[in-house]
Amino acid sequence: MSMNPFEKSHGNDLGRLNPDHITSASMGMASLDQMGTITYCNPAFAEQLKITKGMDLKATMPELAKPLELALQKKIQTIGWLKSSKLLVCFSPMEGGDGTRPVFCSLFKDSSSFVENFLKTETKALIIERDAIIDAVSEGIWVCDGKGKVLRVNPQSAKLNGIDPSDVIGKTMDELEELGLFKDCGTIEAIKERKTITRLVYLEKCGIKVLSTSKPIFDSTGKLVMVIGTERDITKLEALHQHLEEQAALQASFQLRLEELQDLNKLSDTIIAKSKPMLTVLNQVVKVSGVDSSVLILGESGVGKTVIAELIHKNSNRSQYPMLAINCAAIPESLIESELFGYVKGAFTGAKDKGKLGLIEMANKGTLILDEIAELSMASQSKLLKFLDEGTILRIGSTEKKKVDVRIIAATNSDLKGKVEQDKFRLDLYYRLNVISITVPPLRDRNECILYLIKHYINHFAAKMKTKRILSPKAIKALVAYNYPGNIRELINICERIVVMTDREYIMPGDLPFTPVNDANGAPPETNSLKQGETLTTLMERVERSALAKAREQYGSQDKMARALGVTQPTINRKMRKYGLS
Repeated sequence: MSMNPFEKSHGNDLGRLNPDHITSASMGMASLDQMGTITYCNPAFAEQLKITKGMDLKATMPELAKPLELALQKKIQTIGWLKSSKLLVCFSPMEGGDGTRPVFCSLFKDSSSFVENFLKTETKALIIERDAIIDAVSEGIWVCDGKGKVLRVNPQSAKLNGIDPSDVIGKTMDELEELGLFKDCGTIEAIKERKTITRLVYLEKCGIKVLSTSKPIFDSTGKLVMVIGTERDITKLEALHQHLEEQAALQASFQLRLEELQDLNKLSDTIIAKSKPMLTVLNQVVKVSGVDSSVLILGESGVGKTVIAELIHKNSNRSQYPMLAINCAAIPESLIESELFGYVKGAFTGAKDKGKLGLIEMANKGTLILDEIAELSMASQSKLLKFLDEGTILRIGSTEKKKVDVRIIAATNSDLKGKVEQDKFRLDLYYRLNVISITVPPLRDRNECILYLIKHYINHFAAKMKTKRILSPKAIKALVAYNYPGNIRELINICERIVVMTDREYIMPGDLPFTPVNDANGAPPETNSLKQGETLTTLMERVERSALAKAREQYGSQDKMARALGVTQPTINRKMRKYGLS
């Protein structure tokens, strides 16, 4: 006959119980092996559960399977609950004499003090656990009853609202709203609407925005018993969102600038730009190339206005279409209109039998460059304005309008606004052409470019003639100091003349097509004689630049220059920058 497992003690107080006491005890007791099979049970246990020795408790009582499994695996005391029998089942792991680990099982009626104490202990533990969870949550939490009375506020919510929980617990949300703690309380609306309410709430006391969510809780009968409110501070989130937007905008700006620099790099292969004014022009070229707006290019004769216009076309989305140019000053007034708009057969005496396309129609989808636009007759101006407004042309002698898509780039070395004031140029056409204006600086304002231009064209013409030319330092100094009233065009002509007319490889100042007259410090010659093709404005600027250069050498500082010349220091500074002398 096998020994009762309760007969020996193995460190467990229950093992010292007398088997006779256990058998006669009114409390149900049993022992189970590691598989959950009952190895012993007293009569009370068998009667209360209607099971006997040798039966599998887990299979017979599925509701006790989980706590029994925990006791077997984790070796901890567990509790199971039998609702139908109102019995509390306690599983206590033990150690058998043969090294096995049986489980001692005892039954308790719910009226017993053990049950009451157990339930109190479990309830208290659950409350502690719940409070710990609520307090640890990073979001603010409000707990209210079904009427909006505050039951609990966690520390995060107290911090967000700048309150002490004891000051609000027991008060209703209506009362707190009247006190000005917050506005548009979601809990009040959740109670009225009986649904979850989410909204942005501004907390007056702390001056922050929170995302508030109020969720109503109902019992099994549908009665509103509780409202759980959560608060999340979005002030930092908004700041982070704004920061991310700023970073995205900055990144887009960097990307745009990078693309502009890449475009500038492409343009630098076509045109030499080392000075700040010329780099500004190239930057403008990059920007206007991407649009179809009319462009007005201003600048003195020979500065390269046509080259700038060609750059705009080549870098535009019209580059695969024609680019035509016309010098309005080089064509007689009687022919300019037919050149621009064309004519039909028999339009006038001498007209071609088949008629002729105008330049505007020939440049369809492309670009038309109108150089010396100021010389256009008033009649042609009127017709050009009509084309710019309507996008249609009318050939001379025709009654049929034709739609043409052409971008107009106008250029002039004249004071176009002055011509408008003199009634020599239409004001409406001026504004129609001057949507975007680019002013190409004269060569004297691009000192940093001169040396590069000279070397480029000297090498260009030398290579063309299959020869070699080297400039001496004095020749370079004289060429750089020269005023170039004819701008780039004159510089190119001088370089070609030097290469063609010089017999030796090494070029000296005497080989230059002009006589260098510089002072000891290398300042450009001061002269008030009017050169061929030079306007009064150009002459005045040349004399002013020469005077500033001489005053700088004589007085050194801008303050002394200003006192000597009778102007203010800012004026001196502005003019020095204008002429590239700063």
